[in-house]
Order: sequence, then structure tokens, then C-alpha cells
Amino acid sequence: MRDLCPVRPEGGHKGTFGSVLLWAGSEKYSGAAHLCAMGALRSGVGLVHLLCPEQLLLFLSAAAPPLIGHALSSDKNASLLQEFYGKKKALVIGPGLPPEDEYLSEALFPSLENTENILLDAGALSFLAQNREKAKRAFSVRQANNLPKAILTPHPGEFSRLFPSASLEKREENAKEFSRENDCITILKGKNTIVSAPDGQVFINTTGNHGMAKGGSGDVLSGMIGSFLAQGLSPLAAACCGVYFHGLAGDMAAEKFGHRYMQPTDLPTFFPDAFRFCGWEE
Repeated sequence: MRDLCPVRPEGGHKGTFGSVLLWAGSEKYSGAAHLCAMGALRSGVGLVHLLCPEQLLLFLSAAAPPLIGHALSSDKNASLLQEFYGKKKALVIGPGLPPEDEYLSEALFPSLENTENILLDAGALSFLAQNREKAKRAFSVRQANNLPKAILTPHPGEFSRLFPSASLEKREENAKEFSRENDCITILKGKNTIVSAPDGQVFINTTGNHGMAKGGSGDVLSGMIGSFLAQGLSPLAAACCGVYFHGLAGDMAAEKFGHRYMQPTDLPTFFPDAFRFCGWEE
């Protein structure tokens, strides 16, 4: 982890440290967008944009003033997403999104086929599972375009829908096979979260605890990894660093608050100590 730390030049400005766009949140799951945003804002990225339903913007902007808010709109979504196709930018799609979201069918596959740095979570994964053949074609187009590997972050239930032959006894083998078939980085969440790459590399995370098994923890993780992508880490490095620091912050939260009391909102509070532990902060 120490060797993967993104460079932060003394003369850097907000553009130096990248931009991430979070397409997150819905009327039912407005908190998911906030948690994802805090994961990104508290882990070093220069600018955090949020694409969400218009009725959520005022609340979320007040809860996290640094956010740059964008209301979902058929006329503007495509052009906004295209702005994040290039370098030093990253796109996170899915936290708090219902898979039946009308805009996912319009924009998810073009984003997957063209965005240099992209992470798919939650509602976006459920949408892929409902459209597996189209998803396979989109991953093939992405590979043909020679883009960096997409990151997918399923929990076991989401993974079983994406990969119906999955077995709880063969988590590592299943993650490897899914990554190879789709040319992507797979983060299979749970105890000892697995990070697998299409070339067969597998990393088993040793941080984290059952106090993190609460709705919203994964939203924080997605924002954090999106931040690392925008700061220039490779998809595999961003995935490994995000999973490790997220779990380490969870271990620190559990030590202070206990497993029952701790909440996903506590996790960013412990990012500074987690970063210092690995030399990412003085």
C-alpha cells in the first residue's frame, strides 16, 4: 500500500488531483449518494461531481458543500458523462440507483464502452445482470477500444445474479473466471474481500470486520475507489487500495465504537489514521 500512494505535488491544484463523477442516489436511497460522495471527498480527489435526481440536489449539496451537483436530464446526461471519458477523470455508476432507472438503459453501456476509468456498483450491477448479453458485448467493445479494466464491486447476492453458476465454496475461482470472461477487475465483497484481475492475479484483503456489514458501507468504498482512479492509480491498484483502506478504517471504527454501534458514516472519520498507517500522510 505504501508504494502505491498517488503523488501529491506541493504546487498541485484541484485539477492536478483529478475529477470523479458519481451517478448515484434516488428518492429511496438518497443516503447512498451522500456516503459515496464522502468516500470520494475524503480520499484526495480534486473535484467531485454528483449526478442525481433534481429533488435530491439541495439536500446533498447542503450535506456536502464541495459537491458539484448535476440534475438528471435526458438532454444533458450524455454530454456530462462524455466529459468524464478521459484521463485524470473517473466515473462511478450505481450506488443507490434502482436497476429500472430509465436513464441506465440510455447511458450505461455507452459509458462502459468509452470511459477510461469506470466503476460499476449496486443498481448498475443489477442492470447488467438483467441484460447479460448486452453487457458481454459492451465489455467486448471496451476491450477492443483498449481501455483500462472496468471495476465491478458486487456483494455475494449481486455476484450470483451476474454469474449464476457462482458457488459460495468457490469464491476465488468464481471471481477469477468472471474477471477473465469480462476483462474486468472484480471486487467480490464479504469477509476477506477478493480482488481479481483478468490475467489471473488475485488479492485477498485482510482488513475489515462484521461491524461493516451494514447498508451503505459499499457506497463509501465505491466513492473512495473512484477517487483513487481519478488521482491516477491503475484500476487494479485503486481496487486494492480502496478495499484495504476501507477495511482498515472499519477496523479502527470498530475499535473505538464497537461492531454494533459503528456506522458507515463513521468510516471516513478514520481515513486519516488509515492513510498515516501506510505512509500516505505525514
